[in-house]
Amino acid sequence: MDLVLKILYCITSMGIIYYAVRLNYHLKKNFTWIRNYKKSENLKPQIYPEFVILLSVYNERGNIERALQNLSKLNYIGKKEIYIITTEKEIYYHNNIKEGTTIDEVERLLKTKKYNFHHIHYPGKEGNKASQLNFAMDQLKVTYKNNQENIYVAVYDIDSIPPQNILFNVVNMIEFYKKNCGTDPIVLQQPSSFCQKIESQSLYTILEAICQTRWSVGYEITEEKESIVKIKHRVSYAYCVGHGMFIKAEFLWSNGGFTEPSEDVQMGFRLNLLGIPIYPIPYLDTATVPEKFKNIIIQSGRWFVNIFLLQKEYRYIKKVKNIDKLRKNLIFLKSYVDIFSWIVHLSHFIITIALAIFYQCPILIVVSFLLYYLDYGVGVFLTFTEGKDSILELNSLSKFKLICLITISPIRGIIRGIAPFVAIFNFFTGNDYRYRNKGK
Repeated sequence: MDLVLKILYCITSMGIIYYAVRLNYHLKKNFTWIRNYKKSENLKPQIYPEFVILLSVYNERGNIERALQNLSKLNYIGKKEIYIITTEKEIYYHNNIKEGTTIDEVERLLKTKKYNFHHIHYPGKEGNKASQLNFAMDQLKVTYKNNQENIYVAVYDIDSIPPQNILFNVVNMIEFYKKNCGTDPIVLQQPSSFCQKIESQSLYTILEAICQTRWSVGYEITEEKESIVKIKHRVSYAYCVGHGMFIKAEFLWSNGGFTEPSEDVQMGFRLNLLGIPIYPIPYLDTATVPEKFKNIIIQSGRWFVNIFLLQKEYRYIKKVKNIDKLRKNLIFLKSYVDIFSWIVHLSHFIITIALAIFYQCPILIVVSFLLYYLDYGVGVFLTFTEGKDSILELNSLSKFKLICLITISPIRGIIRGIAPFVAIFNFFTGNDYRYRNKGK
């Protein structure tokens, strides 16, 4: 038994070192890429595509006007249309009373003509964000039946605060990738900063916000860049994010719309299997993390459960297109590595405690925490030092608070390891409405 524990200790130790070095290296590299691109941006696009901005909402009555204000401020000389997508499910779970719902508020705002937007109401009493988006795309296919080319669909969330010039930025990125990669991008993705309003949040919530931002910049951009590289049998494990995602409408209409039940990570699986790149955008969308610890665990768990949708997406894709077996196997292998990354810190912690008790050697705990600091401690420090020019909210943190965040940073990896087990339990017991497709 002790030999097994020693082997597992070595495996998890090497895993932590691998993730720490890789993620922190690319974190610094990608923040440099973001800064350098902004300094050199001087392209003059010849064509300005139309942008259809979709905002799917549910129980957001108190936030919808602020979201409309943020989207209405987006500058653009081309054509842009904003669509708010509500759902009948909200009325159904509001005792079948429309008054006091998001639908009621959207209709009120539409009558004021204060904001230029359209309202689409999804009639289903079940479903989720992906269902609402697909219903909207079906409606828009009729609207744009005579002109389906050169239209990009932009997906945002209720808490998104996109840069005011993001549409110009995206057009520039399209031109940049056309020039440097020789192709017209189908999908582009903004990375996310989760540091909105961090100055008023609890210490652990701030830590979570910084760590999620670190993952977005350090991992997601890296895998998106990898997806662009055209080398046979070199695959990425890139995925989309359901806010700051830009995707050609023509592709959606000809490839089954948004993936369900997950419109973002599962869409990334579809693109990976088809060999379609996801092009990163060097401008961050702004998002938030849940304020309550319980909701942070639930949110992280839902992200983890998306991994199991890869098999579902593969079964769907192979019906319409032959997929190279080696490519498929490499993508699945990367998914297993991703699963390991979720549980490696918690597993290592449990194994370390067991070995320390068995051999009465508490120094093992000290060594393990040094590994955690190599990962999360260095990661928090680099996110702050490298990202404060791109993420202005980081400048509100005092040096004392930064030291506190670095000090407690090891617990984040341990807590993150709990989320998969909560998610698996909810997944198989049907408690997560996102996957059973109904409920509150």
